[in-house]
Amino acid sequence: MRLAVGLVVDNSSSMLTHRAMVMAGVTAFAESSKPDDQAFTIVFNEEVRRALPKTVDFTSNVTLLQASIAALPAGGKTAVHDAVIAGLDQLDTAEREKHVLVVLSDGEDNASRHSEDEMLRRAERSNALIYAVSTARLDTSVGNERLLRKLAHGTGGELYTPRTERDVVAAFTDIAAKIRRGYTIGYVPTNSAHDGTYRNVIVRALAPGMRPPVVHVRDGYLAPLHPNER
Repeated sequence: MRLAVGLVVDNSSSMLTHRAMVMAGVTAFAESSKPDDQAFTIVFNEEVRRALPKTVDFTSNVTLLQASIAALPAGGKTAVHDAVIAGLDQLDTAEREKHVLVVLSDGEDNASRHSEDEMLRRAERSNALIYAVSTARLDTSVGNERLLRKLAHGTGGELYTPRTERDVVAAFTDIAAKIRRGYTIGYVPTNSAHDGTYRNVIVRALAPGMRPPVVHVRDGYLAPLHPNER
């Protein structure tokens, strides 16, 4: 399956001492890309910037992805909510079948124009898997892993909580492998109302004679609205 992947990378003051780690993680992830993949980078502090050249919306070029992350010096506040929304908006323009957003941050937001609820609702409306790599445990700062966990688990992704820079690179490598696996499951709901409400979904997997496997799946979906109500 062809992928569209957005790398959303915190570039605030909290990342000043972790530049080498960021580059190593992005490189590990980018090197797993395929020629048909579409990838982009967003770098954020209090501002959210599309980091690829203005004429390039997506790329599978490892060198270009690396350069886009390295171009801007770290510093400033943190607008996580705005950056995630911008990443999801760009993923909506991709032409690939599977959409993935990878967020590297400590999760602490002190500069966004959008609220946490707005970000989470935007994630609910998307069809993207979101993986979050928390940097909170690399420093003495607490960060906001609760937010990152809610964001990732609500979309069927995972939260990684590395304690060392080596763990961060391992997290990116693991994500790169996982996003190329998985199943697409469809069903017809008994509730046929087109009312735009959020419908919770529970998926369980059984393996006879074995412990039930862990399933990562979206918490639910937004029901479509009737055309006359959009």
